[in-house]
Amino acid sequence: MDTRAVTPTDRPGASPDPAGPAAGPAHVPGWSQAPELDLDDALSQFASDADVARRVRRIKTPSRARAASKWPIVAGVVLVALCLAAAWRWWPARATSPAGTGTVAIETSPPGASVLVDGRERGTTPLTLPLPAGTHTVTVNGTTGRRELSVTVVAGTQIVHHVELANSAPTTGRLQISGAAGAPIVLDGTPRGVTPAELADVPAGEHTVTIGAGAAAVTQRVAVPAGGVALLLVPLRPPDGQAPAWISVVAPIELQVFDGSALIGNSTTNRILVLAGRHTINLVNAELKYQAARTVEVEAGRVATVRVEVPNGVLYVNAVPWAEVFVDGRRVGETPIANLAVPIGAHEITLRNPKFAEQKRSVVISLAGPSRLGVDLRQ
Repeated sequence: MDTRAVTPTDRPGASPDPAGPAAGPAHVPGWSQAPELDLDDALSQFASDADVARRVRRIKTPSRARAASKWPIVAGVVLVALCLAAAWRWWPARATSPAGTGTVAIETSPPGASVLVDGRERGTTPLTLPLPAGTHTVTVNGTTGRRELSVTVVAGTQIVHHVELANSAPTTGRLQISGAAGAPIVLDGTPRGVTPAELADVPAGEHTVTIGAGAAAVTQRVAVPAGGVALLLVPLRPPDGQAPAWISVVAPIELQVFDGSALIGNSTTNRILVLAGRHTINLVNAELKYQAARTVEVEAGRVATVRVEVPNGVLYVNAVPWAEVFVDGRRVGETPIANLAVPIGAHEITLRNPKFAEQKRSVVISLAGPSRLGVDLRQ
């Protein structure tokens, strides 16, 4: 048996290996020949210590960046939460305190009352104030009474409140005496000047009045009403050679009648005794700021009638929530009403709203300026 090793060159068809047997190991049937290994190249496939350290830094760095990037988001969420909390606390106050201002005018009868708004002194009536929109407590203190109002102010609008303060019971009145000029007056035994005259602060009740002197003197009893006026017309005998005559003044308001500068009577008197002839009379109502002069020719034994037409004043009317307005029973429109021409004097104002009770007010129109009436129908 031939036991020689078989070399590749001994295989049929094999080409001779120029390197000879030392070129590589024998080929094993069924196995593929392993590639030759370069040790330097194999070690280069493993990461060095420096590479490992760099990779660790790259892995850790994104995590830190991501954590740092979360802080602006967290701060934004906290800020939004604080804003929502503030809005939650602020919104109810905003809902109950409408923005803007309105105007409130307070007038009283009699005027001169002090006005407090929400407990703060703001002046005396008549008074016009700008106030923030919303509900306010208005307190009116006068010498004759006190009233407290709840006033609702609407932004951009004006409301007028006219307050009637209860008057304390008066204890005195006035006495107007007319007759022939220059006759002495004695009231309850006390001289009080000469005719014509108006005596103020006369105690209410009955009094004895003597006009004139000697045989021409006339004594009468007169009752003076508390807070009112008593008129006394004494037809004295005129001097010899002078004939008596009378003047009657017809006017829708009360007027004092002066002959020159001497008071001779009042328009509420049917007849005012004068001497026959030409007279220039002055008609005055100080409260309404009215004054006018008339020239009249009076015949002996006759009554000369003087008719007076008074001018118009201005009336403003407003109501909450709204109302139909009637002046002395005549409908003039719906609130708000401005620059309404109304004759000077006292008038009755009626306000009607189908949802509230009818209300009436007395208003005095004068030439001193516009008269304003404001009524809250809900009160």
